[in-house]
Amino acid sequence: MLLIVLVVATPTNPKGRPPNNLEVMQLVLKYKGSTQWVFTDRPIYAFYAGLRVPPEMAVMSYKRLNSGDLTSKELFAVLQKYRPEQIILDRWTGQIKSDSQLTAYINKNYSKTYTDEKGITEHYILSAVISPEYVGGF
Repeated sequence: MLLIVLVVATPTNPKGRPPNNLEVMQLVLKYKGSTQWVFTDRPIYAFYAGLRVPPEMAVMSYKRLNSGDLTSKELFAVLQKYRPEQIILDRWTGQIKSDSQLTAYINKNYSKTYTDEKGITEHYILSAVISPEYVGGF
């Protein structure tokens, strides 16, 4: 009887599986106070931090990318429209960065704060967020 009560009384983890890379998660949390939007191909990082992902990015799948349903031009438009304070590339880094216009925009406006040892997972922060004259930005 006691075992049944303990099982019922123990809350489940409502957030699902945690993000793969805890270093990236720590960076997301570090800049959370100055972040409204996160541009990412792995929304779990934003979800765990309680941050928003542009709706166009919320369901970003391999099929959408490779079928042309979600193009580099559309990704570029999302970056320009939302001007996210953080970018996390994790699943399709190579595909996303293969577009020279998209890569140039990221390199011009963002500072890379992290790359994993395989060069796949990357975290960027909007350059304005880390500049001294940026005060909240909203």
